[in-house]
Amino acid sequence: MKYPLPHKLTSFLDLSYNPSSILVIESDYYIKELAKIFPNAKVCFASSDLYKIEDAILEYQDNIAYMPVAYNMERLPLKSRSVDVIIGDELFAENFNPQDIASGLGSFLKPTGYLLTSFSNLLFTPWVDKLIGDGRSEFIVRRGFTEDDFERLMVASFFKEIFFEPIFDSDASVKVPPFYMARAYTSTVAVRNLKSMYSPSVRGELSRLLHRIEYGVNTAESVESLKRLTEKENIFEDYVKDFIDEACYNGDYVKKILKI
Repeated sequence: MKYPLPHKLTSFLDLSYNPSSILVIESDYYIKELAKIFPNAKVCFASSDLYKIEDAILEYQDNIAYMPVAYNMERLPLKSRSVDVIIGDELFAENFNPQDIASGLGSFLKPTGYLLTSFSNLLFTPWVDKLIGDGRSEFIVRRGFTEDDFERLMVASFFKEIFFEPIFDSDASVKVPPFYMARAYTSTVAVRNLKSMYSPSVRGELSRLLHRIEYGVNTAESVESLKRLTEKENIFEDYVKDFIDEACYNGDYVKKILKI
């Protein structure tokens, strides 16, 4: 059993984002709350502990999916880019190579998705002393991170934007947080906004036409095709501007051609 954690990851959910699919890893105590917060989301619970799986089946029956697998030992049987949110406490605390795990989990997230986890703060030395005092010295082998360490890990694992929330215990005299919660996105907020509004096929065609304009490929024809696309799909001008900023190297030139 893991060392008790003084936080709930559900308090750090991005409630501006309404997921359709959620993967819960090992932390079965979040399933009920997630089902209440996101009643229309499909929840899948992955665990290497068969007793957890059996207990979850008894409680939730067919309302959620189950995956008896060790996430840090083998690749999960999921399609790439199929999950909106992955949630689990201290997902990288017991892994020899956390970057492999982080990048692997990231591959299951949709372009607008995020991973929500927590980690022990390596700069908070009393957590080691407490483990020893509680007779739990075997847990010292667990991996801790500084905030900067964790951010580097996630960036190296192809996550684009990471937010942290420090977690303090009940001792008000302690100034260094023993834990952090972290929410890591597969894309920046600007890109998430762009990707959440239109289908991949529409975005792909928009990108293709803008790049043709950018590099002078049948410019007049491409401009007309872009105009027809924006009218057909009701793509507003500010969206096109933001898309150009993210997709085009010579964005100002493209805007000048389009007179926007």
